[in-house]
Amino acid sequence: MSNITYIDRGDSDAYDKVKTDFTDDNTWRDLDLSAIVGSRKVLTLIHCYLQSPTIPADFSLRTKGNSNEFNVGRGDVLIINKPVRYEVFIKTDAYGFIQYKATDEAWTVLSLLVRGWFE
Repeated sequence: MSNITYIDRGDSDAYDKVKTDFTDDNTWRDLDLSAIVGSRKVLTLIHCYLQSPTIPADFSLRTKGNSNEFNVGRGDVLIINKPVRYEVFIKTDAYGFIQYKATDEAWTVLSLLVRGWFE
């Protein structure tokens, strides 16, 4: 039996991805996390921070290669300009990629931070 270790990125002073890093067209798109976690399969802990002036608005994450909408991490903005924060575990593929989908909104905030991962 192998040991599983959590790699904590510590006290980050900025988000890894921000609004300009995402395409908000309600389409599943690749998100490269390999610069953070390496080109490998790992279980990541991701923090998302969302805010939108329109509702409903949502931002979803899933393991790359999944094709169904049921096993996704999703944050929903249900109150105009009310910040939404959530944490989600997502496994990367062998190259360090996951996928995201952002509804086509005029996002005020759309940010993502990899808090850490298990290896």
